[in-house]
This record gives sequence, C-alpha cells and structure tokens, in this order.
Amino acid sequence: AFKFRLYPNKDQEQRLAQFFGAKRWVFNHFLAENKERHERQEKHLSNFDINKELTILKRQSETEWLKGIDDWCLKHASEDLTISYSNFFKSITGKRKGPKIDFPRFKSKSNHQSYRTRNIKVDFNNNVVNLPKIKNVKVVFDRQFNGKIKSATISKTPSGKYFISILVEQEQQL
Repeated sequence: AFKFRLYPNKDQEQRLAQFFGAKRWVFNHFLAENKERHERQEKHLSNFDINKELTILKRQSETEWLKGIDDWCLKHASEDLTISYSNFFKSITGKRKGPKIDFPRFKSKSNHQSYRTRNIKVDFNNNVVNLPKIKNVKVVFDRQFNGKIKSATISKTPSGKYFISILVEQEQQL
C-alpha cells in the first residue's frame, strides 16, 4: 500500500464529507435493522441482503440521495457490518480466538473518518487522482508505483488533512 496526501478543493471536500456520512448512515441504518431482527429472533441480514436493500433504498424518494454516493463506499459499509456481526457471533459461540467481542456499536461522527473504494485512476504527470464520482483531486506523489490498483482508502484526520492509501498488487522482485 502507498499513502499520499490529498488536497481536495471545497467542492471535493463537501463530496468526501457526503461519502463519509453515507458510509456511517448505511452502517447505522442496517445495524438498527439487524438489532430489531435479533430481538425478534430473526436471521440477521447478510451482505447480499443489505446490498439488495440498498438498491431499493436508492429508488425511494427519502433516500434517493444515496444515488450520488460511490457504490463501493456503500458496499464496503455493508461488508464492515457483516464482518462485525460475524465476529460477534463467532466470539460468543467460542469459534473466534481471542477476547470476547461485544455486539456491534453504532458509528458516530468522529474526528477520523474514512471510506474504501475501487476503480480509481492515478495520473502521475498531472499529480491528480480520479475517484469514483469525484474527478481530479490533487495529490502529492512522493514516489511512483507499478502494478494493478486493487482498492483505495480515503481518510480525513482530526486536523483536517486528507490522505489516500492505495493498495497495489505488484510482482515480487527477487
């Protein structure tokens, strides 16, 4: 993985804030739904079920704002919830090594925010990166890399700085 500093303009910062908020909203929305299902002793929603439900939510008027959000951001939020549920149930049944894990908790708007995505394009010549639904974000490349880009994590620190960590699959050099 390679980590670089991002310099988004005001409009791009606003879009990134929407993505961070949407990721948190999806996680919390489906955590609440799964909590209700758990109390009714129903099976919790799987990653597939959540993604199917997201498609339906995008068509409804009160949640159509989800259409403007990067799909991978939303899919990774549902994946994170599914993994935390799986770890919780494995923990209480003894199938998970290590200390017991509590029931998944709601995400709050914290100082450190992030989301994962795919299908980014890097332009080393112009020092920009194209994220899905956000074009031409300035970036400082202190080194170049070769290989296939697998995914990227965009994060904002408490001090307000933005970073991108790019996961790259490279040939092993001996």
